[in-house]
Amino acid sequence: MANLITPPHLATSASIGRELRTAIADLYQVNPAVGLGRFFSLGAATLAGLAFAWSSESWWSFGLGCSFAGLTYSFWIICNHDAAHRTLTGWNWFDAIAPRLISWPILVPHGTYAAIHSLHHAWNAVDLRDPERIQRTSAEYEQASGLQRWAARHQWVLNALVLGITGLILKTVRSGLRNRDQCPQVQQQVLLDIAGMVVMQGGILLTLLLSHVSAHIWLRYAVMLLLLERIMSLVIQGRDYLEHYGRWQKQDSHLLTQLYGTRNIKTYGIVNWLMGGLPHHSIHHAFPGIAFNQLPLAQARVEAVLRDRHYPPIPQGPGYLKTSWQMMRQGLQLIPQESSK
Repeated sequence: MANLITPPHLATSASIGRELRTAIADLYQVNPAVGLGRFFSLGAATLAGLAFAWSSESWWSFGLGCSFAGLTYSFWIICNHDAAHRTLTGWNWFDAIAPRLISWPILVPHGTYAAIHSLHHAWNAVDLRDPERIQRTSAEYEQASGLQRWAARHQWVLNALVLGITGLILKTVRSGLRNRDQCPQVQQQVLLDIAGMVVMQGGILLTLLLSHVSAHIWLRYAVMLLLLERIMSLVIQGRDYLEHYGRWQKQDSHLLTQLYGTRNIKTYGIVNWLMGGLPHHSIHHAFPGIAFNQLPLAQARVEAVLRDRHYPPIPQGPGYLKTSWQMMRQGLQLIPQESSK
């Protein structure tokens, strides 16, 4: 967890920063067709899974359709991350409206998340107020109760399998309200999210009420929400944990902090497409204006510059499953006291 040491023969942080920015300067162009293709294809797959589920008489078929929809819905919701950075399509109106329309039906407060996400990029591995910080400091652990220490030691399993998306939603709203001084628009976004979720859920429930179908429809609706929430929790909470846990390492510039304060995941092209470029997470943190489809090329260029200047390689996990296993075996990791000041 020690800070990166910069020997005298290495380029200074200012000069390496200039070289890195020059290397990726031509990669900021957002192609709307690429983002729209990903958004609507994942949306179509999700709706197809739900249609299959609701047209099935068998509970097994219903569960299978909902499970498939839960997986594709997870990747569909990840499109909202690109939209928060306005790199999904580059169209401000679409990147502002579309994410809300797919988030509110499952009670995800996209507006609140988008409002405070910029603070995460500014404060990651720098400021403990980071609204998306997942790692505790050594002081926090020492002052915690026995139950809180147990929760810290089993954080990944607790978040992904127990608290789930519900816990992530509550954390987002709480973090937003705590940071409203730094992000004045967040209070308005919380209210807008609540209103949107009430309207959409009310519309769905009213439609079911007026449909005059089997009484089992309410049980099916509850099972559907449970399956969607559980599967989405594994994907979304899991990737967040792998990208950030154990990487709180402040360097001598913000750019280097973002490169070395997050973790990339080695994976296949189709997984990178589904994940919206998030396997190249350190590159995204360093250059958040680059669209997901350009991140693999940006990583190759950044790594070439760092290698030429004798900097250490960017941290990279050997795939989502292998990295998960490695990190669970490593156990508890805390932010050292000197790094939390």
